[in-house]
Amino acid sequence: MEYVNIVYNKYFIYFLGFLWSDGFIERKRVGVEILENDAIEILEDIKKIDFLKICTMNRHRENRRPQMTIYFCDVKFYDFFISKYFLNKSTKSPLDLINDIPNDLVRYFYLGLIDGDGCFYFNLKNKNRQFYVTSSYEQDWTHIESLFKSLNISQYEIRRVISNNGNKSSYIRIKKYSEIESLYNYLYPCGYEMGLKRKYNKCLEIINNPPIRSSNKAKIDLNELILKINENLNIVELSKIYDCNWRKIYNLCKKNDVSYPKGFFSGIV
Repeated sequence: MEYVNIVYNKYFIYFLGFLWSDGFIERKRVGVEILENDAIEILEDIKKIDFLKICTMNRHRENRRPQMTIYFCDVKFYDFFISKYFLNKSTKSPLDLINDIPNDLVRYFYLGLIDGDGCFYFNLKNKNRQFYVTSSYEQDWTHIESLFKSLNISQYEIRRVISNNGNKSSYIRIKKYSEIESLYNYLYPCGYEMGLKRKYNKCLEIINNPPIRSSNKAKIDLNELILKINENLNIVELSKIYDCNWRKIYNLCKKNDVSYPKGFFSGIV
């Protein structure tokens, strides 16, 4: 018998993504236990899932930050829906679930999943920009690979790690700015909408700090350069023409024994 009360909206789909990444699945209780501050931030949206009775429970263990559990107890919903998609979620890919989600809502599933197990990392000093999702060692990353393919993200890596103490995990990661930008445009097409704002802000920080494009990638035809030098253009004028640093022209001339007139280096500060 169909569970007729299910409403596929962004709040429900977001919660499904969070459950997939960081949820506990039991027949009598399904939910997530996360930092209390994070839970408070998403709780009001989760409560908009009006066909589930959303409950909360607080816990503060010694020497640990306060936690909150957001959960529901609905055996019928578990039997009809949760057991169909969420068993073995630590190893399988959620493609069956994603295929049953309306296309215009799929991004909310990934928004929830990334809020659960994803991370945007940015260090301007080290020029380090990356996004990754972590999971179990046996995780099937097919669904993320399919998402990346749809976004023209190709330079990703999947690694399976065994730490010195025997702990196992895996992650999928992208580091190229333009590919993180593609993911940002997919997840946040209109800016922040819902979810954990700290993750949105970290992603936005990456977007607002693109890598400095090296102007020294300009291609310079040697014969053409020699002609321009013979026209008495100095190295500063040539660097503007070729949109590069003057040292690139100097190194090219030196490498090819190109002579230059007196005053060639005038204008260099």
